[in-house]
Formats: sequence, structure tokens, C-alpha cells
Amino acid sequence: MRVVVDTNVIVNRFLSPSGVPAQLIAAWQQQSIDIVVTESILAEYARALSYPAIKSRHGLMDNEIRAVIQEFARFSIVVVAEATGDRPSLDPDDDKFLDCAVAGEAQFIVSGDRHLLELHEYRGVRIVRAAVLLALLRGDE
Repeated sequence: MRVVVDTNVIVNRFLSPSGVPAQLIAAWQQQSIDIVVTESILAEYARALSYPAIKSRHGLMDNEIRAVIQEFARFSIVVVAEATGDRPSLDPDDDKFLDCAVAGEAQFIVSGDRHLLELHEYRGVRIVRAAVLLALLRGDE
């Protein structure tokens, strides 16, 4: 199963090490899912994890953040995504996730962003919260 993970899920994984986002990343580390990213998504993960307010909460040092991003780059499916042309989301910052999902032939985008979640689906890609995907992985839905 190929999944694009929104930045808010990645940040929450580090803010709540036992929460649902952390369980989703654990599923990826156990190879239950494949995460699909682009270079711009990896850069956004790094930027968001480096914001002073976020850093003060997760406690990662700069070298640890770099190591996290390197792990994503090494063990994810890195694709080159071109703009699809249509823009259904109200937030242009979401376009990179939609384009990545199409380019990477993902089945899901996992997000907590209401602009993405309101779409429900984009070009055959379901847009769900992390808890929904975990339930699907467990066979609960």
C-alpha cells in the first residue's frame, strides 16, 4: 500500500511518540506500508520539524532532524511529481501532496489538514486521517 503522509502527521509523530501518527510511522518501519515522497515534501518535513516552537516540544537536535529526513529519503519511494493542473484544494500548499500521490500511484494521503480531508478523494486517491488508515491496516474497517 502506497501512502503520502502530510507534514502535520510527521510533526505529530514526534510530538506524541505513542500517538496514532507514531503508530502509522511504525507501520512504515515494519514495511506494512510504503511512504511516497518528493524532494519538496522532504524539505517541508525538515522545515516543520526545525521550527523553534516545534523543536522546543520534540527536543530533537538539528543532526537528529537531518537523520530523520535521511531515513525518509532512504526508505521511502521518492518520486518526481509534476503539477496535475487542477487545484481542488483551497490551500495551494496542499498541491504538492496531491501531485505526489498521483505521481507515486498512492492509494492514500494521510493528513490532519481540513482542506485536504474535505476533498475525501483525489484522482482515485483516498484522503484520510491517520486513525482511519491504521484501522484499515488492522482490518477494522
